[in-house]
Amino acid sequence: MITSWNVGSFKGNRSKITAYISENINTEDDLVILHEVTPAGYKFMSEKLSDKFEILSPIIPENTSPRFFTAAVCQKGAYVLDETYKNNVLCVFEEYSNRVTVLCRTLKKDMTVVGVHIPINGNSGYGETNYWESLMRLHDMLPKDKALIYAGDFNTYSPGTVNKRKLYELMSKGLVDFWLECGRCHNFPTYEKGTRIDLMLVSGKHFDELSEKYVMQIDDTVMKNKLSDHSAIILKEKTHPKL
Repeated sequence: MITSWNVGSFKGNRSKITAYISENINTEDDLVILHEVTPAGYKFMSEKLSDKFEILSPIIPENTSPRFFTAAVCQKGAYVLDETYKNNVLCVFEEYSNRVTVLCRTLKKDMTVVGVHIPINGNSGYGETNYWESLMRLHDMLPKDKALIYAGDFNTYSPGTVNKRKLYELMSKGLVDFWLECGRCHNFPTYEKGTRIDLMLVSGKHFDELSEKYVMQIDDTVMKNKLSDHSAIILKEKTHPKL
């Protein structure tokens, strides 16, 4: 099971947030990617979870102190940072390296999971495109022989914006929107303002095998319970082949 959740800078109840993270990690395949993790939130999360789980932080330049970053939680030793990512993230993403992480399973080397948090200022129509360009450069470096999953807060909804155009440009490299490809509605919100901005993009040539294995869910209980201003999005293993 792969869960992606913008925790909203840990403004909700921290104990309930960490409990939810723990509930979503039951096997070595389970991975929870978290966006907008503040240093204080990370400290709290580490105190509550590090005895049982491994917390994988992004690679951030020395002598920098980002307000928040994208991290991941899994069973100990189940996932590692991808070598391509480790070797290239600082020179590719530079000041945005806190907003991306790339992971692969330690034993089953069948997929690469990219945690993504797109800067919101691109929605203005005049905003930053450096992150998108960096993401596409990283995409070109990653191996294409195994499934590739981009999971995160894309801050992208409205047509005609820079972010929307850049999203289509990234998808033109062979990615599909898992939720839409399964026939679901674009207007199903993942954010408190009523927009679906949290996405799972997967490599198109692996869509059939991924859709055989996973069903995608949007868990809006965490937003309704005010743990965050975002829902969690989840690729969950099917319990029955015909489910």
